[in-house]
Amino acid sequence: MRGRAAVFVRYRSGDGAGHVGWAFEYEPPKQIDAGSVENHSGGIHADASHMDFWSELSSDPVACMRKNQYDDVKYVDVDDADPVSAYETVLWIEKHAYTAILRNCLDDAYDVLRAYGVADLEPPSHDWFPKNWFAHFNGTQRPVAEFDWNDGRTEQAGGNGNLPDPDSLEPKAPDWRNPLSAVFSLFRLELFRDFFRGLVHRRRRRG
Repeated sequence: MRGRAAVFVRYRSGDGAGHVGWAFEYEPPKQIDAGSVENHSGGIHADASHMDFWSELSSDPVACMRKNQYDDVKYVDVDDADPVSAYETVLWIEKHAYTAILRNCLDDAYDVLRAYGVADLEPPSHDWFPKNWFAHFNGTQRPVAEFDWNDGRTEQAGGNGNLPDPDSLEPKAPDWRNPLSAVFSLFRLELFRDFFRGLVHRRRRRG
């Protein structure tokens, strides 16, 4: 199916690092998922029951993001979208604790959007700041206060009609997060390579 996905940013969160959330069409126009892991405590670790995860299926994901005071959005239309994999990833995220490194709001948004089929995503380790990752995201940008989900469309999106009820789906890790998958090791190597490159770069700048 052809579907729309988006990343939302709140610039002032995370002591200036920013914060991101996702949205994607499951079965438009009535089932669009929006969500994030907010971690309002600001700690470096929070178990799954205290990390302020939320996910809401509705016909207007923008209303959810306005309620949570997100500032801007970037959206992209995906020709071969996989809403089932994206929603299974959302359910998987809900079960995993928040950690400031390698399992934060940026990792969550990356995993959901990649599972949906968004191409050419910058890995979350390339920049630690969610607001900078948002800046590099290749999509059409709008202020959330002025955004309509169907901006730029020549016709209203229609439902697929063949997708399973989202309530029937089970949590499932995307391949790059599954230790039994061939792509897992390659993805982890890339994450840690970028992580340590970032450390070296920051130390050089301070020196």
